Amino acid sequence: MSVYQQKKLILALSPMDGVTDLPMRQITKKYGQPDFLFTEFLNVEGWHHAPDHLKNILACDQKKEAPVIAQIYGLTPQFFYDAATEICARGFFGIDLNFGCPARTVVHNGAGGGLIKNPTLAKEIYFAARQATLDFAHAQQTPPLPVSIKTRIGFAANEINTWLPFLLELKPDLISLHGRTLKQGYSGSADWQAIAKAVAWRDQISPTTAIFGNGDVHSRAQAQTLATQSGVDGVLIGRAALGNPWVFNDKIANLEEKIQVALEHSQLFEKTYQKQKNYRFVPMRKYLAAYISSFPHAKLIRQQLMQAESSTDVAAILAKVH
Repeated sequence: MSVYQQKKLILALSPMDGVTDLPMRQITKKYGQPDFLFTEFLNVEGWHHAPDHLKNILACDQKKEAPVIAQIYGLTPQFFYDAATEICARGFFGIDLNFGCPARTVVHNGAGGGLIKNPTLAKEIYFAARQATLDFAHAQQTPPLPVSIKTRIGFAANEINTWLPFLLELKPDLISLHGRTLKQGYSGSADWQAIAKAVAWRDQISPTTAIFGNGDVHSRAQAQTLATQSGVDGVLIGRAALGNPWVFNDKIANLEEKIQVALEHSQLFEKTYQKQKNYRFVPMRKYLAAYISSFPHAKLIRQQLMQAESSTDVAAILAKVH
């Protein structure tokens, strides 16, 4: 039985590039209490050539966000082995392989969702990461970290009856399945019937592999309904968690709570990154826009927050909100 298969429904923060950084994960853990959190993805080639440039992605704080799973992507099996070894050494709960990112810059090189068209390389990558966890565990006399895969239902069309059986034969601990094809990106609607079909394939081929569903989930209640209908072990919530860490417990935060957490998030972002070379507050602004999206006069407030250069600026702007 996989560590991702439990008696209860598992809710997890989905990995999102440029979004699920350390401050966002910590805020989400504190106010939403998801069962697992995934990092933004780390490029294994980039890690190999310039690890210092990407060290932020492999930062985690077990006391404030555990259990957290590191996601990696790329094309070189040896670099996956190396990155997975590093992840094992840093205290993460697990390793997730990105076989589903639709970004053109990623897919153009054949990585991310591009691997749906290259199952041979996908298999090599999986076993490289898996071997890294086994070797590390043997050296340290500890249990190996679970290895999971995040992917989509197909490249340009629904390939659930070919792609999923192939992945299940690898016996990963978990497959997280976004209910859209790669070509869809984030358009249209997620196909939860395809996700249910993936569960049926799992039951036949690899019962000890957990299946998490992903796509168009906006509340805990909705996640529970979709899980009941599809049979998944867990549900990932992604974009709906941006500016709304309470999505995992269905708490309806009031205006004052959103203001307080937006400011806390800003201060944590500043504390985490401000001493680093070329630090900028700009990446924090997307979170602020999400926090205030339902505020009265949100457009005016957003315009002001998009000029903020510090948590002090944020505090001054939000102090005027009534």
